Amino acid sequence: MSPLGTNDRQSIGLHRANVREGFLMVRKWLSGFVAVSALLVGSVVMSSPAGAAIDTMTVVPSPNADTGGSFLSSVSCVSSSWCVAVGSTGTDSGVETLVELWNGSSWSVADSPNASTFEDQLRSVSCVSTTFCIAVGYSIIDGNHTLMLSWDGSDWSIVDSPNPGTASEILIGVSCASSSWCVAVGATPSDTGNKPLVEAWDGSSWSVVESPNDGNSVLQSVSCTSESSCVAVGYLAVSFFGTEMMVQVWDGDIWSTLPKPTSGATGDRLDGAFCVSGSWCVGVGNKAGGAETFVVSLTGPEPEPEPTTTTTTTPPDEVIPTFAG
Repeated sequence: MSPLGTNDRQSIGLHRANVREGFLMVRKWLSGFVAVSALLVGSVVMSSPAGAAIDTMTVVPSPNADTGGSFLSSVSCVSSSWCVAVGSTGTDSGVETLVELWNGSSWSVADSPNASTFEDQLRSVSCVSTTFCIAVGYSIIDGNHTLMLSWDGSDWSIVDSPNPGTASEILIGVSCASSSWCVAVGATPSDTGNKPLVEAWDGSSWSVVESPNDGNSVLQSVSCTSESSCVAVGYLAVSFFGTEMMVQVWDGDIWSTLPKPTSGATGDRLDGAFCVSGSWCVGVGNKAGGAETFVVSLTGPEPEPEPTTTTTTTPPDEVIPTFAG
């Protein structure tokens, strides 16, 4: 069973970070991380080019929640002393969510709920403060269903999230511009295999937002800078072994697909995006079927500056001091 229940290997089944074939394959995947986990008990320092803002990299010890193997797939920080990382961990009974917190000096495992007793995975997390985070992924309950967890500053809890189909929905990326605006992306089954799934948080509930269906496609990542500016990236399966990169843009009213550059070729796909403004983003992934790195620049016109008014204050008449005496 693939996470989206599809036989198309260029659909979600090719999603490398995703665990395939149910619990047994998950355990096989996670066991490969045991050696990596062992490395994390030590410290490795590497140098970066001179003049770089970041010039040192250190492997920091991080806990493993269970002996069945653990991995982390996403991290979000609001300061150098507060971060959240999410993923999953294997247990004797299945696969469970994994959340770890950074307090400025060490990482620790936080209690996190699970929607099923078989398999729950967190794929992405976005925090806007130490009291508001959203983590997304999927849960296997008679098929795959969207999974969302919310952090309120003290506890993680499961949040109701819509599933537009009967099964095989998955959320892969999430981005919050504020505690009242978040967007999560992934995929849901369609007549062509899969189609993009976009869900939005308005401060009180999640709802499915219409997005273009260009064919058998998946959205892997999303980045929002405001309620009126988001960019989501992924890929479109154009053949059994061929993909094309896909970029969708939110302007506050609708999602639209960005035209592919003429230099794009079959085998391109985008797996991550980050925006620093509504007019400048970067998308990253791979091309040539995974043989080469791939980076695209996503730019647009600078927003018009807000009109300003200038108030001129007339200075009061000069007062000549007088003295009596």
